Amino acid sequence: SPGEPLSDAEIEGRLKLGASLTERGDYVAAEIAYRQILAGHTPLAATKTALFSLAHMYRKQGELTKAAAVYEKFLQLYPDDDRVPDALLDLGRTLRAIGAPKLALSRFYSVINSTLKLPTQSGFEHYQLLAKTAQFEIAETHFQAGEFEEAAKFFSRLRLLDLNAADQARAQFKAGYSQHLQGDEEAAVTTLRAFLAQYPDDENVPEARYLLAVGLRTLGHSDAAFVATLELLREQKSRLSSDPKRWAYWQSRTGNQLANDY
Repeated sequence: SPGEPLSDAEIEGRLKLGASLTERGDYVAAEIAYRQILAGHTPLAATKTALFSLAHMYRKQGELTKAAAVYEKFLQLYPDDDRVPDALLDLGRTLRAIGAPKLALSRFYSVINSTLKLPTQSGFEHYQLLAKTAQFEIAETHFQAGEFEEAAKFFSRLRLLDLNAADQARAQFKAGYSQHLQGDEEAAVTTLRAFLAQYPDDENVPEARYLLAVGLRTLGHSDAAFVATLELLREQKSRLSSDPKRWAYWQSRTGNQLANDY
């Protein structure tokens, strides 16, 4: 019952149960498991884990206001915990989803600052990954807020980091997309051409080809735009099979544009 001490085995069992229930989507039962730990006379390490896991559960459930409040409480109570950068990252994502981009940006910058303060001998690779992810989220937050000039800058800087191929591709595509949305078609065309040359099998290739055709047309390069349009319409069936709906959408949209032009 609430308030009574739990044995180590009971605490471990409830933490595992809460995580399992969260993954299965049984959020009511998961919350009960975590609340039982938080209500009891529990060792500090387990209390921290239960509170952090409760915030994650609320976020997965879509209860974003509750998730943000619990993350804030975790950060306030345990500012020196090793999971502070993870909590800040998830809090930033939660605040952005709520519609508070400025607050989200401050949390993402705090992720970078917090990883610099943590000891390098413990979990260095994980903290390094968190810092890179935070920079990605900063760029994405500017993009979602309609601040395309800032977004283009940050996505372009990301290409200088030691990211895996998929993230490098995403950063380059979003940089070109941001340049297009801010009206800098010359830069967008250059970036998108480089993206298509370097990552011909990426999932964003069909949209990139469409944006390239639009940019070339806007710049008055009608022949080059026509060629870019045909390249998208003639794309090999082998690529179409990997994501048929995505390819069909952009081919249809490009075909309609071509028909309008001619």
